[in-house]
Amino acid sequence: MPTFDIVSRTEMTEVDNAVQGAMREIGTRFDFKGSTSSIERKDEVLADHGG
Repeated sequence: MPTFDIVSRTEMTEVDNAVQGAMREIGTRFDFKGSTSSIERKDEVLADHGG
């Protein structure tokens, strides 16, 4: 039976786009109105700050 290795590479540009899109959603959604929620990326770490 053949074997194979799975290699996963993360495109940081795509991660940045996703973070920006999530921040837009947080800013426009009614259920987040008045909250201090945010998402940020520092180097290769994502952090959420719920509020």
